[in-house]
Amino acid sequence: MKKVMVGLMVGLMAGLMGVAAMAASDKTNAVDLALSAAADLMVAKDPGAKSAMEKVLKDYPDAPVNTRAKAQWFLGRILCEEGDYAGAKVALGKVATDYPSASTTIFAEARVIVANIARAQGDSAEALAVYQSVGTNYPTAGSYILALAQLRVGGCYQELGKPAEANAAFIACINNYAYPLGAASENATIWVAFKNLNPKLMTVAEYRTLLTDTIKAVTSNESNAKFLGYLQDQLDKLPK
Repeated sequence: MKKVMVGLMVGLMAGLMGVAAMAASDKTNAVDLALSAAADLMVAKDPGAKSAMEKVLKDYPDAPVNTRAKAQWFLGRILCEEGDYAGAKVALGKVATDYPSASTTIFAEARVIVANIARAQGDSAEALAVYQSVGTNYPTAGSYILALAQLRVGGCYQELGKPAEANAAFIACINNYAYPLGAASENATIWVAFKNLNPKLMTVAEYRTLLTDTIKAVTSNESNAKFLGYLQDQLDKLPK
């Protein structure tokens, strides 16, 4: 693993050193590679990830706006994972203020991390408000991040002692995002929503309809097989 990390850092630094002599298309390729290398360091929790991401932002001022916005988001995520919540919130705030024309999906991803920070600090009410703002302010963002924000709305309501509101949030997550997301594993957003759902707060008819409609919506394939099996099992357990 150490050799891999050293290789990533060497590759990143070599790419940055040659930027000045590159043509425009080559620079685009270089920044993409540099961003990818820095992101790999982040995933590996390498201590050089923060400086690598800061260097991407410093050395590629003319990179495409979405690339720079994503690098800024990565920096905020790194700071968050390091426990520097104040620094993370500043970095994530710059995603929207410094790159207003970037993809709304990146804005939504930044807001979700800000909400995660509030939740980690025990402020479920603040986290709830931020998670709710994701769907309201960025309705065209990627379905995966909208679904995640909606799922966490339900989690915040649970923490606030509001089971009915939590159930409504989980149902909305399922109804709005079961397709095209599906559920390849038990960690998938839709599967987690079902597992947090409290059927006792629904009528049997309501729960049956939710299960049936989701089975119809989710594509039947090998990836979704276990999830669909779980849904069918829940359906079979209902009184006839």
